Amino acid sequence: MRGPGLTKVPWRVLARVAEGLLCFRRVGFLVVFVTSRCNLRCSFRFLSPGSPLGRKELTLAEFRQVAAKLGPLLQLSLTGGEPFLREDLPELAGILLART
Repeated sequence: MRGPGLTKVPWRVLARVAEGLLCFRRVGFLVVFVTSRCNLRCSFRFLSPGSPLGRKELTLAEFRQVAAKLGPLLQLSLTGGEPFLREDLPELAGILLART
């Protein structure tokens, strides 16, 4: 007997989720810290000035190299100081999503 939500989920999506959960050699959940830049408009700060994480951001070419090694992801989270300060954020997300 199927639950009410399972009939609407495409089979290929369920197969991808199962593969991500059962394949221990693959990354299933990825949190990408895309920048340490911050516009100081939030009530808290994840990074303090002079944080050891540094100011260097990966380039799009470096993200392509990382993405080429990833398999299907169940979840991708883009985070950082303020990710929307990266002008190339849509392209960066596209690079990572194209491999998923």
